[in-house]
Amino acid sequence: MKKKLLLIAIVFSLIIPNVSFAFSTIVAFGDSLSDTHNVYDATLGTNPAFPEYFNGRYSNGPVWVEYLASNLSADFVNYAWGGATTSGPGFYGVPGLDMQVGMFSGSGFTNYNNTLFTVWAGPNDFFQGSMDPISSVDNIIGAVQALDGFGAQHILVPNMPDLGITPGAYLLSPTERAGLTALTNGFNFYLHQALAASGVSATIFEMDVQQIMYDMMEEFGNVTNGCYPENGMYAWGLAGDYLFWDEVHPTTRAHMMLAEYATDAVPVPAAIWLLGSGLLFLVGIKRKTH
Repeated sequence: MKKKLLLIAIVFSLIIPNVSFAFSTIVAFGDSLSDTHNVYDATLGTNPAFPEYFNGRYSNGPVWVEYLASNLSADFVNYAWGGATTSGPGFYGVPGLDMQVGMFSGSGFTNYNNTLFTVWAGPNDFFQGSMDPISSVDNIIGAVQALDGFGAQHILVPNMPDLGITPGAYLLSPTERAGLTALTNGFNFYLHQALAASGVSATIFEMDVQQIMYDMMEEFGNVTNGCYPENGMYAWGLAGDYLFWDEVHPTTRAHMMLAEYATDAVPVPAAIWLLGSGLLFLVGIKRKTH
């Protein structure tokens, strides 16, 4: 038994460098769901405005990638812009996803081995009037392939939350809401298929935000109204009961929960190290008892 445990422990010690990795940095691309201050800085603190929004975030607190960086004890670099589309200038003329990746390409970044890239965009294409999910998905795949070409090894790609369940959608007719849900379904179907066929060498971590948001609805008392529009700009104390802060953006509590799912979607090196350490501990116990 002692020899078997020792052999397993040795095997784990040999394979851990190959199968586990700690992320020292997260680099985020996308729209207002990931933007922490880019639009805020560019507009000299006027958009998103305080006190309706928290320190440049489109929410009442930190957003999911910040929580994810904290969960992984990683540094955070943000290329996401509120209002960004998947291609070209988005709302207010902000850099779209393709432009953000272009900005990154000239940054001189080199730490690809220990970096997790996040690519999350899409809704603003449809808010601008597009009804073509295939083109939007193609733009996202182009961004993923570009990052892969630069040297990215790990890319997290969340899909799109159901646009038909946002508070803004509840202002529309049932038919229009159903259309938004159908658009979301089509987008997410194409995204999953396209990621599988993208041909990239990087490891892709998919995150099913659509289903996650459905599951999260059970955790909140109000899932159909935005907290701030319903209760006024100082509704901070009520926000924990709301899934959404405004017509389309989740509350920081919802962002925190999304980050927990994202943390589960990527490897946790500590768990593997603990397993290997546990086996070595068992070997030590066996040696003491013989």
